[in-house]
Amino acid sequence: MSRRLKTVLVAGALTVGVGLAAYAGIANTNQINYDDVAFEIESETSARVTFHVEKNAADVVQCGVQVLDETYAVVGWKTVTLEASGEDGRESTRRTVDVRTEYLGVSGNVGECWSL
Repeated sequence: MSRRLKTVLVAGALTVGVGLAAYAGIANTNQINYDDVAFEIESETSARVTFHVEKNAADVVQCGVQVLDETYAVVGWKTVTLEASGEDGRESTRRTVDVRTEYLGVSGNVGECWSL
């Protein structure tokens, strides 16, 4: 191989590598991560769910919090909105919400979070 061809190939590989790294960085910053922390069944008609969310500070995010019965049927649901803080970068939030239930639940968790 000529020296010029080697230089072109190395430059092309570097360009592709930098492009992939930039894409991975941008794609990862729009991610919403959420984890269940705790739940408490307070009565046949009420439960309390605590969860943690990590998101972009500039994004408005909603999370669907659910309470399930022993057959994994949803017996309570509440949508929680996490507002944008106006900051740059990522932020972590822990929330505890009360969820009304139609029947006695046995567990509570976050079903899903999405960006608005």
